[in-house]
Amino acid sequence: MTKEMDAPTRFFRESDHPFAEMYRKRVEQNRDLVVLVTDSSNDRGTGKTTETLRLAHGMDRTDEGLTTDKVAMDPRPLIQAYTEQPHMSGLALDESEVGLDKYKSGSAVNRAIRELVSTGRIEQKYLVLNAPADHLVDKDLKTLVDVWILVERRGFANVYRMDWSPHQGKQLTPHLGTIEWDPIPSDHQLQEVYNYLTDKKKGRLRGEDGDDFIKRSQAREMVEEAEEAKEQEVRDRHIKRMAKLDLNQSEIGDVVGLSRSRVSQILANGD
Repeated sequence: MTKEMDAPTRFFRESDHPFAEMYRKRVEQNRDLVVLVTDSSNDRGTGKTTETLRLAHGMDRTDEGLTTDKVAMDPRPLIQAYTEQPHMSGLALDESEVGLDKYKSGSAVNRAIRELVSTGRIEQKYLVLNAPADHLVDKDLKTLVDVWILVERRGFANVYRMDWSPHQGKQLTPHLGTIEWDPIPSDHQLQEVYNYLTDKKKGRLRGEDGDDFIKRSQAREMVEEAEEAKEQEVRDRHIKRMAKLDLNQSEIGDVVGLSRSRVSQILANGD
């Protein structure tokens, strides 16, 4: 059964808006499209979730449309959906600052998201991420975003294309126009998805949801730290063995890629 041509779908299929034309070109090229939705005033309650779902729904070209299996509040379920959902699926990451915070730019989550966006182009998926403000999203990830939707007030936003200029060494944001949207009708299939996300947010505020994700990410970081510590332990053992072979500290440093002073510190710790 073909998805009904509602307003979001008609926008992407028929509109002459530069954003819609860009989307149709990506479809022809079998390429992904990544959209970032933020608020100009770093406000909540301006309709970012509504617009995120409308965009993902409008771009989705599968028979089932946008379902709860295609939306997430944490990056890892989104990555799973990216690999498991069919081609031409729209996907949404709501409140993406939860896992894409700039202060976590070195985390395993951000590395995974960057890998997904930068190398997963053959999947032909249409991703929409939202956050209260664009500065809360990892800077490196922003260079991989195709379109930036900047919400100015409820139901109205400016649209920018995200281009990287290798000659100027900076990101360019040519204006593509504006878009407007209405609340999701109560009888629309998106209402179920919206309610699903609303329930997830309420559960997180009550402490019933989200902690498990944080614990998993922290556990992974602990594993990585333990692996790194083990590698350092092996390295330090070799350094101490080389010292017994009458190599001086500078020579040892050249072998293991450390400064002479760092080698001296390791040897001073003893066995």
